[in-house]
Amino acid sequence: MVYSRILLLGELIADSIFEDRLNALLNNKPYDLKEFNDICDDEFLIDVKKSNIKFSDSIIINNNKYGLCLPINAFNSSYWITQELNKLNLNKVDLKIRVDPFLRNFDNMFYSSTVFSKPLNWNDIINLRNEDKGSFQNYQTNELTEYLWKPRKENEVVFTCEELPSKENIHLRGSRYFHAIFEKDTGKFKHCDGSIIIYDKKKFDKRSKLSINNKVNDIGKEIKLFRVDGVIPKEQFMPLVTSYFYWNYDLLCYFCKNLVK
Repeated sequence: MVYSRILLLGELIADSIFEDRLNALLNNKPYDLKEFNDICDDEFLIDVKKSNIKFSDSIIINNNKYGLCLPINAFNSSYWITQELNKLNLNKVDLKIRVDPFLRNFDNMFYSSTVFSKPLNWNDIINLRNEDKGSFQNYQTNELTEYLWKPRKENEVVFTCEELPSKENIHLRGSRYFHAIFEKDTGKFKHCDGSIIIYDKKKFDKRSKLSINNKVNDIGKEIKLFRVDGVIPKEQFMPLVTSYFYWNYDLLCYFCKNLVK
């Protein structure tokens, strides 16, 4: 009984922390601190190459250690995507990241885990003429995930994916949103970014009535966590998207069961 009460108290404290940090992100706080203002762009992203920071498992700014901004209400939810961003070749891509000022001078936690990803049937994507979309509903959490491959212009296919939280949790977390642009002629991506979209109840209800092929990222407040521009091989795109949506087993199964050479 005492142990159960301790667990409940811990959950209540964690929920309170995540609710406060979500409200702070809505108001761009505390990014008004001078050490961020000097190096952030209009989206509060920091150019890894142009700024005087060290980016590895953590982000060092003025001798303070920060983490990548958390995408969901879990303190380790940015761990796996951080590992994949660190593998990018900065001679070929431009990388911008959003620092999480709520993770300051923290102790790193290390996890033994594998993100499974296999090559897509890229011929299907190269020859895509119409939209290819799908969705998954988590029966336990009621979270909805939607994805879309959309041909654009003659040479590009745009990939978007959004994992919506349950309505009961929108005060604790936003959705996880991923966007990428694939070039048919090179067989590589030229851009990808990861964001969270924060909804209030009214906007969440509006979003729930729409499909991802509508311009849904304009409904809530989009907060970009990272952006990669440049040559991104398919082999790097796959671990980037699957690590960003870590714990989303429906999406992971989608990639793994469909992705054959």
